[in-house]
Amino acid sequence: MARAQMSGLSLISLLGNVSVVTGMGFVTYYASTLGSSLALLPMWNPATFPMWFGSVAFLFFCHFNLPGVESAMTDRAKFSAASLKGFSFCAVLAMVFGTVGAVAFGPGVASNVITDLRGTGLVIIVKLLLCFNLLATFPVVCRTAFVTIEKFAKLGGLTLGTWSSNAVRTVYVIAAGLT
Repeated sequence: MARAQMSGLSLISLLGNVSVVTGMGFVTYYASTLGSSLALLPMWNPATFPMWFGSVAFLFFCHFNLPGVESAMTDRAKFSAASLKGFSFCAVLAMVFGTVGAVAFGPGVASNVITDLRGTGLVIIVKLLLCFNLLATFPVVCRTAFVTIEKFAKLGGLTLGTWSSNAVRTVYVIAAGLT
């Protein structure tokens, strides 16, 4: 059951990841039209650490999802290599994208580069791609929380059936959305 659930989620998540990379492509194209501000960039500015740390944390602090992903793999022996490749790919992509954005937008770039984009159509396309990414990857992120909630229910003597499990998951998603 877990493998079937994760295989469906992985396909949806893949589509979400493709949408965010496509959005990054649009932003990179836009950045390429701006020229270069490399001379203005400091090599290191510790004062800006709090501004970019949140984005890095959001991208890489997903360790709570890893046990569920590993348990759903057909060949768990490949987990370490697969996660290393995935994290390495994301790190290289993020560094290249960040460097391109810093060079094109200069030291005054906002922590969310979308706020520095001009052109209604481009901004709408990138925002829609990011919204689709969040919608498509949110179930993978929440899956660990759902499994944990359902395990605690079992410890408390409750057995959640399909309807009650879906109700708990729905309440969780609504609460996350409202938050």
